[in-house]
Amino acid sequence: MNRNLYIGILLFVGIVLGIFLTWPKYQDFQQLSLELQIRQQELENKETFFADLAKVKIDIAKLKEPFLKVEAALPLDPQLPQLYDFLQTSAAFSGMSVRNIAASIENREQALLMRTIPVAFGLTGSFAAIKELVSRLNFASRVVTLQSLSISSLNQETGRFNVIIQLNTYSY
Repeated sequence: MNRNLYIGILLFVGIVLGIFLTWPKYQDFQQLSLELQIRQQELENKETFFADLAKVKIDIAKLKEPFLKVEAALPLDPQLPQLYDFLQTSAAFSGMSVRNIAASIENREQALLMRTIPVAFGLTGSFAAIKELVSRLNFASRVVTLQSLSISSLNQETGRFNVIIQLNTYSY
């Protein structure tokens, strides 16, 4: 009976000791297992995010042409030389001669607002040429809004007029 008692006590002590020695490692294992599940979920979320990002990149690439049209209509900088060239070319194709062009750029107070560029445009030409120029300005690729049009007679016999056009164009 002593032998069975010793075996029982040693077995009980072995089990208790085994539990106390392995329990912290088991808790660490449980914690690492939980952390692994969390990291796997984060990885899946990031993979989904990057897959969605790649899809959006492809969609944006498909819409490149409309974005280029918007960029041409509302450029990031004022591009005054291109604006002057556009106005002179439009006037020349309309049959008008340019007397002067003056533009001023407003200071940018807020970075997200559009910048308005007022332009005064002095011309000489016939009434038909004025109509053609206004039509060209309406169909310009850049956003141009006609603010005022002042016409005065230069020579009634030749049908030539002095024209002062106030217009606004925009940039970011």
